[in-house]
Amino acid sequence: MNNLTEQSRFTNPIHEDTDGDGLLDKYETATGIFISLEDTGTLPYDQDSDNDELNDDQEIPIHTPEGAYSTDPNNRDTDNDSYPDGDEVNYLGDPLDPNLIPQAPVITSFLAEAIEIRAGHPVQLKWEVSGGRTLLFTSPQEGPISMSTLSSGRNFLPSSRTELIPPDQTWKYDLSTEDFGTAWTSPDFDDSTWLTGATPFIGFDTSNERPEFSTHLHKAETSPYFRTSLELADVIPSQRIQAHWLVESGGAFYLNGQLIKNVGLPATFTRDTRASAIYRENTVDPAIFGGRQHIAASSHYPPSEGALFEWRYNRLSFDLSLQQIDPITGPQTYSLTATNPYGTAERTITVNILDDLPPLQTYQQWALETFPNDVTSQDKQADPDQDGISNLMEFFTVTDPQNPNSEALVVKPVYNPVGDNPLTSSKLAWYEASFHRHRNPGNAIIHLETSEDLINWTPLPTLFNPSKTFETTIEVIDGQREKLTYRIYRNSKPKFMRLRALTSP
Repeated sequence: MNNLTEQSRFTNPIHEDTDGDGLLDKYETATGIFISLEDTGTLPYDQDSDNDELNDDQEIPIHTPEGAYSTDPNNRDTDNDSYPDGDEVNYLGDPLDPNLIPQAPVITSFLAEAIEIRAGHPVQLKWEVSGGRTLLFTSPQEGPISMSTLSSGRNFLPSSRTELIPPDQTWKYDLSTEDFGTAWTSPDFDDSTWLTGATPFIGFDTSNERPEFSTHLHKAETSPYFRTSLELADVIPSQRIQAHWLVESGGAFYLNGQLIKNVGLPATFTRDTRASAIYRENTVDPAIFGGRQHIAASSHYPPSEGALFEWRYNRLSFDLSLQQIDPITGPQTYSLTATNPYGTAERTITVNILDDLPPLQTYQQWALETFPNDVTSQDKQADPDQDGISNLMEFFTVTDPQNPNSEALVVKPVYNPVGDNPLTSSKLAWYEASFHRHRNPGNAIIHLETSEDLINWTPLPTLFNPSKTFETTIEVIDGQREKLTYRIYRNSKPKFMRLRALTSP
């Protein structure tokens, strides 16, 4: 078609398929009658000429291309049964048979990998749905959650949640330019003259010395400081703490004066350090809680004037909330509801959460049983088998302290295809890092940590992975042990990894 013809037909003269429906403009003749693949009668500027929710290239009544339905692209109801072709295709009807009309969705399967699991272990559910438009997954702890795919699954930890620091916690904050050094992070720092407000703080205007709750972007001239505290009666392992930390540019998080994590900042930074990148939500792994806890945090301002996309960096925000997550026991019922315009289907499944495993014994009990006549070998830092792993780590990883070949942590690259020679292949797929732990560790904590600089370490969550950069599997070895394996994808592989074990006093 020449440009004049394209103009008269409202098509784009520099694109051969103006509406992107897979049919060339010159063959979409806009007559409303399908003659052939070279004279489709469809509109060249509308992907769905008959408004039946099927693109024109999906509706080819002759010489059917792969994926097409042999329907008429110029007739929204090919079989004249009063139902649009798109509804028939999407909702279990047949656009070519008037006796097969759309119907309610069908949940073909809704299964749990195990109907009995141990407390603290993830529930793994999978489902297949036909003819659904929307899906709602409902659990006793989370309520209804919209799901996006008809064939999928969900792994989650059945748990109760207690707010330690709620999202609307009252904080002390300072927006002045005074340099407090590191004293402001100390539990005994005097913040009585600081301002007071509740999170979330969105958009700081330091010229007014107050947080501005608006969508306007303000240039912050210094990094805001925040302080709060809470009293806890019990010790809480860090693996049972989930944090939601919001900073727009960069920030630092302190617990009882100790730096726990910083993002977008160098290893050594001051109040005037500019953040190097934007971060929105970041996970934080606090140390074990117990008694009065003092929390301090800073939100650092963005790159200098003239930086690329400077307008996006002109806002400083802050929020920090902490939840305690505790495993639950007993029967838990989960439901899946599928809906389309023609009806609803629902299935339920019950999983019983058991808690009858004996807890991890104390280190002293373990050492006395393992080395009954050797006081020297009972020491936590002793290494009787000379494998470079202390007794304490052998205790945590349920490995044999008298066998140098029982490895606490195994890290290996996996190549794709697996048969490729690792020495010559460039097809690294992922790293696998695995270790053993007791199935009922009590207050004992063992987790894998990663680092880019050997200074700042980030624990990989056992069950929750908001970054989607790795997958976790838990394999039961026997009545006492389980194996945790992390599949860390090549695009996110860390420079360093370590296995860290902690226990409460």
